Amino acid sequence: MSTKPPPAFQFYPADWLSDARVREMTFEEKGVYIDLLSHAWKERGIPADQKRLAKLLGLSPAKLARLWATVGRCWEERGDVLVQPRMERQRDELERHREQAREAGKRSAEKRRSGNGGATALALLVALSVGGSVDLPLERNGNSSSSSSSSSLTPPARPTSSRNATVAPPLRAAELAWSGGSVGGGIG
Repeated sequence: MSTKPPPAFQFYPADWLSDARVREMTFEEKGVYIDLLSHAWKERGIPADQKRLAKLLGLSPAKLARLWATVGRCWEERGDVLVQPRMERQRDELERHREQAREAGKRSAEKRRSGNGGATALALLVALSVGGSVDLPLERNGNSSSSSSSSSLTPPARPTSSRNATVAPPLRAAELAWSGGSVGGGIG
């Protein structure tokens, strides 16, 4: 659950205009109701205590009592706060959606970090083109006869001329090989 509430909640004008409880409210009661909905979204409820609620709205306790006869029918008590049930269902759905998106983002980031992305292929090409060697994790796909979980990849032996015996030209992706397979096929 997120500690900071989303900055907005869905407001459906058709529902507002067709809700029987809202239709019975005066303009003043509707103003109090929408103000309380906004506060409830931000604070996860409104005070159940009528004196605190009157102070929150800037009303006298007597005026709140008169307005509350109609507005109060839209709220349910949960502990020491009042909540609007539909708003809480909406909040729960939004939090479920945000959690699913957060988990999908984590899975996507892990997939990128696991070597399935172009950055790893680029690092491999750079390391091998300068004569280095790279330890790579291998995924088991059922085609390997090796029982190890990683492999060391080094550039294949290449003929060099006697004038340039210490420096090999850069490797192309098609020249990289291990275990009879090849590395390459594009980056990304």
